[in-house]
Amino acid sequence: MMRVMKSRKSQFALEFLMTYGWVILTTMAIIGVLAYLTLSPKDAIPNRCTFPAGFQCMGAQISSTDAQMKIKNSMGISLYSIRAVSSDNSFNCSVSPNPCPEDCTLFVICNTTGTRSGDATKLNVNLYYKKQSNGYDQVAQGEVYENIGR
Repeated sequence: MMRVMKSRKSQFALEFLMTYGWVILTTMAIIGVLAYLTLSPKDAIPNRCTFPAGFQCMGAQISSTDAQMKIKNSMGISLYSIRAVSSDNSFNCSVSPNPCPEDCTLFVICNTTGTRSGDATKLNVNLYYKKQSNGYDQVAQGEVYENIGR
């Protein structure tokens, strides 16, 4: 009699584990499929705009035709002969105001034709400037990363 009771308890335990094991496995598979379909890696990476010390990126926006950046001059001096180009010379940029007095905000607009909506885009921008009107060129290398159309 004891052997029959032990066998029934074992059978009940095995059925319990099998039933709930399949339920948990199915639930995890459904959650995995939903996460895969709704999230993509490019959405997980935040937009960012970084420039070296002395320049503060106040914001950036990239569209399919242009990239617009607001960069604050935090160097404590006026900047002269300012120009911006991509690190690989793939697009042209305009900068205003030029010259930039102490603590002014630079508006940089770059032509980025060819980028598509929905793409994650990374722009490497070299900002050339002079600390004196007749001084040597200095360079600040910045990076802007944004998902277009987000």
